Amino acid sequence: MPFQSTANGPLANFRVEVAKSENAREVLEFLFADFLHNEPLNSAVGLTRTECANFFAELVQISLTDGLSYLVRDPTEDGRLVAIRLANIMDRKELTNGTPNGPGPEKDGQRPKRKQSNGQPFQGHRFENDKIRNICGILHSVETKIWSLLPSHIDRLLCWLVISVDANYRRQGIAQALLLHRLDEAVGLGCQGAFTEASAINSQKLFSKLGYTRLFELLLADFRDGLGKQVFRCKDGTDRVTLEFRLFDAL
Repeated sequence: MPFQSTANGPLANFRVEVAKSENAREVLEFLFADFLHNEPLNSAVGLTRTECANFFAELVQISLTDGLSYLVRDPTEDGRLVAIRLANIMDRKELTNGTPNGPGPEKDGQRPKRKQSNGQPFQGHRFENDKIRNICGILHSVETKIWSLLPSHIDRLLCWLVISVDANYRRQGIAQALLLHRLDEAVGLGCQGAFTEASAINSQKLFSKLGYTRLFELLLADFRDGLGKQVFRCKDGTDRVTLEFRLFDAL
């Protein structure tokens, strides 16, 4: 299936808007109400609002840097938030564990300017509890593989951070539509493709449907704590975290 920007289809009956700084609290509350309980890794460790508050707040702030995150509202329900797409831009030259990811892009001078963010949310040593450190740890282990698995000329990517749809609005194609919505904006900012760490089996199936390539996977059975115990056992059948990638070659 080719990439295309879609402002119709499943999103036609909703109000779709760019997420801005003034939406940060609302987005955070949506994450607490939905993503906290329904994301498999969160559920597997029994993550609570208190335990994830700082991490989720940072995730939201990172996603508001590049203007590529979107909110979906139901116009018949007082504009209530029903879905979110949180995303940011990752550059090859940004640091991973204090080490450059690879040679910096030579063509930065020709690229549209963007605000700088810390770019990488999944460095769990910054957080104060084992649950968040483990979640960040497994995601970071997968995320940091991206640049070593791609040709050196690919040096700027759109990173999907969170795609979340309210339980009452699922099975309408909203998540898929959000992954296709206004990708021209990312291309205009110099992104050559999109990637994500997919930690839910349904998301992994969706990315496969959209033509993403699986570059790497880490089995949950292989991610263990200091006592050798498996950290994550997901009730929905998720048994791995995958690194999914797709070039913007068909816009």
